[in-house]
Parts: sequence; structure tokens; C-alpha cells
Amino acid sequence: VSVTPTGSYLINTNPNQPTYATDNMRCTWTFTAPTSYALGLTIAKFSTESTYDYFYVVNNAGTTLVTGSGSSPAAGTAYYSPVSMSARFTSDTSNSNYAGVQANVYFACISGTTLTLNANNSYFG
Repeated sequence: VSVTPTGSYLINTNPNQPTYATDNMRCTWTFTAPTSYALGLTIAKFSTESTYDYFYVVNNAGTTLVTGSGSSPAAGTAYYSPVSMSARFTSDTSNSNYAGVQANVYFACISGTTLTLNANNSYFG
């Protein structure tokens, strides 16, 4: 998914809202920023079955920025990566009494070594 300078993208692991997330999910999203931009990902909601359902964010170098499960990371937590990033969600086959994950992906302008968030496309774009 390419995130353009005019918008943001919502990751939502629970298409059944306001009910609970689906069991046995395997979802992966890969995002690529335009030239001179980086990507930001901000957690909006996070509620998964601890030690059974996981949310991972990986930067363009393949480094895992977060491995989340249960109620961590907290809403409002932000991660950044130049060029591209991937997010992956996995859930087990039981106990779907959790809301899942919502996260917003947006772009940030890179100027030299400074990362500037675009005010029009920050949290909830």
C-alpha cells in the first residue's frame, strides 16, 4: 500500500466492530512512502488475547519495532520508518473476546536529517 501525501491508511484487524476480532487471522500490510518521505504508524486501539494474538511492526531494515500482545502497546504509541514498513497481525483459534488492533499509517516529510510530521495527515489524518 502506498500512502500518499494527501491521506492516511487505517489498519483495522476487526472488520466486525463493534463486536470482537475474528479467530485464526493472519494479516500482513506493507507500506511504501513516496520519495523524501518516511512512514509513521500510531496505535489507535489495542486489545488482543495476551500471549496468543500478536501485532508486529517491522521497519525497512527488517528490524522489529514492536511485538504487541494483550494491552501493549498503548493507544497513542507511535513508530517511524524511512522508505517502508510492514505490520502483521496473527490470532489463535479461540477466545475472540478482544477488540483487536486499529492503527493509523501516515507520512512524514524528511528534510536532511529532520523528520517533520505533516499536520494534515497526522493521527487520524
